[in-house]
Amino acid sequence: MQHLPRLLIATMMLSSLTPLACADQNSQQQVTIYTTSEIALQGVPAGAEVIYLDRQRQIEAMLSQGLPPKPHQAAMTMQQRMAGPEFAQLVQELRKASDGLLKAKVHKIQKLPAVTVDHTYVVYGQTNVGLALRQIQATRNGQ
Repeated sequence: MQHLPRLLIATMMLSSLTPLACADQNSQQQVTIYTTSEIALQGVPAGAEVIYLDRQRQIEAMLSQGLPPKPHQAAMTMQQRMAGPEFAQLVQELRKASDGLLKAKVHKIQKLPAVTVDHTYVVYGQTNVGLALRQIQATRNGQ
């Protein structure tokens, strides 16, 4: 996905998942970055939400790692793991990863990485988040 040409697309997207708090350009921007763990990002601002779209698959692989091939033994092993303290955290991470995949689908993310501002503007293919944000600001100023 990240090998496709870089595009700047200003797209209006409707979202009921996240309220938009921007009344004007001076308001706090909501920056969301959609990516995978294989894509190195630069210049991610504090407060930006980074959604790793491969995180759910990674967690599922962690949960199934080392399970015995026989279903009964695998079930017993999973019950033991579920009793451990790290399991609750993994379940919470799995929910967050699933929510991230849903957000990407709702916002019609087409390529990675995708840097979005207020779920209204998106820059695809730019790993330098600061540069992507400057491109979005330039597009906003041109309107």
